Amino acid sequence: MSTHTCPVVPIVLEKHENADSLSIVKVKDFSYVARTEDWLNHPLGVWIEPDMCVPANRPEFAWLEKSHKLIENNGIKGYRIKVKRLRGVMSMGLMIPAPEGAKLGDDLMEHFGIVRYEPPELMSTGGETCKPPPGIHYVYDVENAYKFAHLFIDGEEVSCSEKIHGANGRWVHLPELGMFCGSRTEWKRQDEGNLWWKALARHPEVEEFCKNNPNITVYGEAYGQVGKFPYNVPKGKVGIIVFDLLRDGNWVDHDEAREIGKNLPWVPIIYRGPWNKEKIFALADGKSEVAKSAGIDHIKEGIVVRLIKERNNLEIGRTQLKIVSNAYLERN
Repeated sequence: MSTHTCPVVPIVLEKHENADSLSIVKVKDFSYVARTEDWLNHPLGVWIEPDMCVPANRPEFAWLEKSHKLIENNGIKGYRIKVKRLRGVMSMGLMIPAPEGAKLGDDLMEHFGIVRYEPPELMSTGGETCKPPPGIHYVYDVENAYKFAHLFIDGEEVSCSEKIHGANGRWVHLPELGMFCGSRTEWKRQDEGNLWWKALARHPEVEEFCKNNPNITVYGEAYGQVGKFPYNVPKGKVGIIVFDLLRDGNWVDHDEAREIGKNLPWVPIIYRGPWNKEKIFALADGKSEVAKSAGIDHIKEGIVVRLIKERNNLEIGRTQLKIVSNAYLERN
């Protein structure tokens, strides 16, 4: 499930230690650096998190023309919201005054025509869609730890893996029906030019696993010449890096998944141990382990934190969260 919203939040100004004219507003674990005088008469604001795209034709966002590049994304012409370091403090996202009549907790994403930013693919995904395979094969979503870190319990065992920059995919084999390849939201007819089928062709071990385990869907990232981080994959090529297994509609626990899928190309584990919010948030920045293993050097997109033993919660379902690197959001 996905919970992208632009909520109305209270404006509580906290002192910025390095600038008298600036204040900090906290929204869960996000911080926003505001010019203090702009908010003295505004008790409520609309919070727009990083990687949203706001429409250029709305007067509330017209001032962004001077500092942001106009893009076309997800059906609108607008500006992508990022993070920026202001006097030593990360300002994450955007805050605008709440319109008259707005109430605390209202979601104004649709009201303002704001959409989620979808990064363009550098390689064509190609291929026609096909009828989905029977059974449960979820659309993959991971929520933001800056909003939902409270769902983890201090001390419970977690695993942190590198968040790979690419195109989300899924692969499953069903007896008498054959092999299925899909993107995050669609299933694709077999086509050697299709991104996910092309990735499968480079990883026969994934197809072999699927054939031997027809009740398991493999989830991973098609990566390489897909986005801005090629990870040293040859031009025109794409690979698979696996991060999850779904068996009969249930996510397989971390250790069991790695054991039954021991021959799969798994995403690297950066940390395993007790949940500690401050320590784990710091792991999101730094160098990519996948790039390092390929002999190159660049930042990682972030990390994904999951429980060693699966647990659901009432707010978002599966207890798994992502932390996107601030360096990645500043750069991209």
